[in-house]
Amino acid sequence: MCWTRQGLRAQSQRDDEFSCFVERTEQERADFRNAVYAAICFDAEGSEKILPVWMDTAKIRAARRLSPLEVKQEIARPYEDGTYRPPSRAGISYMIAPLMRTYPTQIGGTTTS
Repeated sequence: MCWTRQGLRAQSQRDDEFSCFVERTEQERADFRNAVYAAICFDAEGSEKILPVWMDTAKIRAARRLSPLEVKQEIARPYEDGTYRPPSRAGISYMIAPLMRTYPTQIGGTTTS
């Protein structure tokens, strides 16, 4: 999944029901970090029940109207009213790469490690 001028789009389609994306906002921690990236994949159950929460979080963050704490509160509401439902079974969620951070370089750019 990636952001385009038309909004969030699937970068490629797969038939195995796994969804992968790069997470940049942990709504549970109420923290926006511009230097942290985590590649995450979900199985079919996680793609159906958990991925929408992460995608909604990304959309809210991209709109830049709410603070990290307000995003956390906004994401909590659909859990309370039943819009978001917990997975019905244990599933697989894994990272396809280690947690990555960006750092400023001496020449003015950034590097990832």
